[in-house]
Amino acid sequence: MCTFALAGLAISVASTAAAAKAQSDQAQAEKHQNGLETANALTNLRNQYTQAQQSAVGNNAAAYQKQEQDMRATRSAIATSQTSAGENGVGGNSVAAIVNEYNGNSAQYMSDVERNQSMTDEELMTQMQGFQSGAQSTINREPIPNYPSPLGIGLQIGSDALSSYGNYQKRVNPNPGV
Repeated sequence: MCTFALAGLAISVASTAAAAKAQSDQAQAEKHQNGLETANALTNLRNQYTQAQQSAVGNNAAAYQKQEQDMRATRSAIATSQTSAGENGVGGNSVAAIVNEYNGNSAQYMSDVERNQSMTDEELMTQMQGFQSGAQSTINREPIPNYPSPLGIGLQIGSDALSSYGNYQKRVNPNPGV
């Protein structure tokens, strides 16, 4: 009879150990998958940052080019008006007013280009913050691996041992009160 109780306990211990091993393997697989997902999220974040930075460089170059074109056009317009005024015998305040008008318009255009560039840079920074939040959200959604509890395993084996002993006692002494 004792052999049956020990056999039952051995089967219970083996079953508990197998379940713990399976749970441990599953937790390891989740941990590995989490590592892959984190790496992918961070790679994607770096790619998005690179794209945003390339966009910023392109936008800055375009803004610089607009400003350079405006400066050339303004200098050309001033030179043309001064030459025309000189050929026609006009000078003084009239020519200075025209030059000031050209310079004022150019300064306003330069200011507008800089303001637009600043807003574009702010928009890219906001997008980059969104990229960071998206990557962090992906990482935060990863499941936490559930490793087996040594205490839980010990309690399960202890419970099975007590149950086997109780069953053994019932077989050995079926009428304990008699």
